[in-house]
Amino acid sequence: MKLINKIWKIKNIEFILFMLVSMACFTVRDAISKQLSEIMPISQILIIIGLIGTTLFFIIALFSKQFLFYPELKSLPFVIRFFCELFSSVLFVISIVFGSLAISSAIMQTIPIFVALGAILFFDQKVRLKSWLMILSGLAGVVLIIKPGTEHFDKFSIFALLSVLFLAGKDLTTHHIRETVSPITLCFWGFFALMIGGILCMPIFGNFQAVPLNQIPFIALLGVFSPLAYFTLILATRGGEIAIISPFRYSRLLFALVVGIIFFHEEIDALSMVGCLMIIISGIALIVSRAPVKK
Repeated sequence: MKLINKIWKIKNIEFILFMLVSMACFTVRDAISKQLSEIMPISQILIIIGLIGTTLFFIIALFSKQFLFYPELKSLPFVIRFFCELFSSVLFVISIVFGSLAISSAIMQTIPIFVALGAILFFDQKVRLKSWLMILSGLAGVVLIIKPGTEHFDKFSIFALLSVLFLAGKDLTTHHIRETVSPITLCFWGFFALMIGGILCMPIFGNFQAVPLNQIPFIALLGVFSPLAYFTLILATRGGEIAIISPFRYSRLLFALVVGIIFFHEEIDALSMVGCLMIIISGIALIVSRAPVKK
């Protein structure tokens, strides 16, 4: 018990655990979504996840007397964040349903690289040569994973890459939203965006299907893991030091590799593994170099 108390008192340990829990929950959510896609259209899955999360966080906000409508919600950064959340969720679910869970999750790890690139292009942020080399290395890792122009090219990996671009846009606008906005509020609107994305996709993916009784437990698990993933991610990123906490995002790749290989019989070739390693090293280096230095 004393050992557990000592570990818990280590600086940032609770935020690291929040991040690990979040990445594990996102992986479970992705795996269940891929499983459910065999019996129902993507639009139905998105609406189910969005409706569950929106309802849950509305109830939590109601009982905890937290605002869901802040003045910041009318601001351009929040509107951009909302639509980035919407498009990124739809695109990523498409990539894992029709493509590889492991490959899509690997591409998802390029978010820090595209955030750094976006900061350079849109916020005129000056970077050193080392950062440029890390960005180029990460992008080269993506090419190794996607393998464009070869027989191993997975066209659905492009959807994962587009999802990353929107997620990077979400991250770039998030720092303009004051921290006084409750995590419950951000989660509520995140799931609302997911539900709207599902509604907009309905004409594309066909009619809804009746949910078999044996699939109800999977939907119940979505109701647990999806909200938990979003909430613990916000707790981790808001409370911890970026250089210490953010690298643990890459645990999602490990979780996805294990789940993809064991449950969906996916195969990852050596070239893709090299690409994953390049992305991880580049991303961590960028996170550490961009983190504020304490005096």
